[in-house]
Amino acid sequence: MLTPPSRSIYVTAKPVSNQSVTLPPTHHSVCPVRAFMNFRHQREVLISPELPVFQFNDGTFLTHSLFNQAVKTLLKHEPHFHRYSSHSFRIGGATAAADQNTSETHIQQAGRWKSSA
Repeated sequence: MLTPPSRSIYVTAKPVSNQSVTLPPTHHSVCPVRAFMNFRHQREVLISPELPVFQFNDGTFLTHSLFNQAVKTLLKHEPHFHRYSSHSFRIGGATAAADQNTSETHIQQAGRWKSSA
C-alpha cells in the first residue's frame, strides 16, 4: 500500500491562463497527488515546467479539445452523458478544495470563477 504523499503538486495551465493551481494530498483513496505520482512512475515522465505533463507515446500533447473529446467518449453510454465535459473536472476540483477547507476566494481564483453563487 502506498502511503499518502506529504507534498502538494502544482498544475499550470499555460495555454489557457498561465495560472497555477495547488493540489494538496487528500489522504483519501482518490488523492490527486498520489494519482499523479503513480502516473509519473508508470510513464517514467520527466517533469519540466516548459512541457505539458500529459502526452501521447508519439510525443504529441493532450489538448483541452482532446481531453474533452475523451471525456465525452468514455461517458457516452452513461445516463445523462451529455451533461459532462472537461468543465466537470473544474467543478470536482472546487468540491475537493472546499472539502480541504480552502477559502472561497482561493477556490474562485483557481477555478477562474467570478460568481459567488
